[in-house]
Amino acid sequence: WADSGFVVCESQLLVSKAEAVPQPKCTRKFVSVDNFDFRFCIKGEDFVLEFDKFKGVVDKYSFNGVSLLEEPIIENFYRAPTDNDGCRPGRQNDRWRQEGLDRLKKRVKSFKVLYITDSEVKISVEGCFAADALKPVFDTTVTYTVNASGEIEIETEFIPLRKIDFIPR
Repeated sequence: WADSGFVVCESQLLVSKAEAVPQPKCTRKFVSVDNFDFRFCIKGEDFVLEFDKFKGVVDKYSFNGVSLLEEPIIENFYRAPTDNDGCRPGRQNDRWRQEGLDRLKKRVKSFKVLYITDSEVKISVEGCFAADALKPVFDTTVTYTVNASGEIEIETEFIPLRKIDFIPR
């Protein structure tokens, strides 16, 4: 509809450098931090957070007595296929299923408490994801930083263990 080189829009914006706003340091303290054989429990003034160490997940989190989770927090590397993925036989969806991406299970390699202070706990969970009877697909490291106000920061790193050219995105 226009000749090559036609300018549709032109403008120049002044963008100033944003300065980081310092976050206030948590001044609260934990009520208790308990490290049991298969559970890790953190209690604050108004929250309770519990980890299942065997499964490597947060499975209980309540604030002021109200449960915030219906099921554990866990990594998910699959999504339902769309028409664009080709739901017909021999298409992308079949390849995902052949690789077991629709039925990955987590195996916990390690559950480590990196540090505990009066107002912060840092936990690292290393895991491996694979479907039954198939080679592992991903190694993961999930790091949880919990402060005494009940705030949780979750960082997830995953490393592909084998080449898969068609990972769902």
